[in-house]
Amino acid sequence: TGIETDRPTLESVKQAIGSEVHLFVGRTLPELAALLRYASLVISNSTGPGHLAAALGTPAIGLFPLPPAVARERWGFRGKHVTNLAPPPIQGCPDCKECSCMERIMVSEVMKAVHDLQN
Repeated sequence: TGIETDRPTLESVKQAIGSEVHLFVGRTLPELAALLRYASLVISNSTGPGHLAAALGTPAIGLFPLPPAVARERWGFRGKHVTNLAPPPIQGCPDCKECSCMERIMVSEVMKAVHDLQN
């Protein structure tokens, strides 16, 4: 998702993923809500689409860093079918100067959350 100025970046991400990816750029909020309502699962960092999916009852996995101002405890998705993930802290967390939290969320942890939400 994004606005038109995000398109070049999103196109490069789409190309890097190398699978069937559909960009949802420059669309309206009702269109986004309809898409999310019928999705089987949404994985997102702390952004509006993830919160909207959770509110609509769509299974959602949220990815959050550790600093309290943006942490899952404060901004985690809310709903019946939600899992919010954050990395384990390392020395200096959550007050580090160069935050690398999101890089430490393991793909295997996300895949386990996917499996758990789908079963």
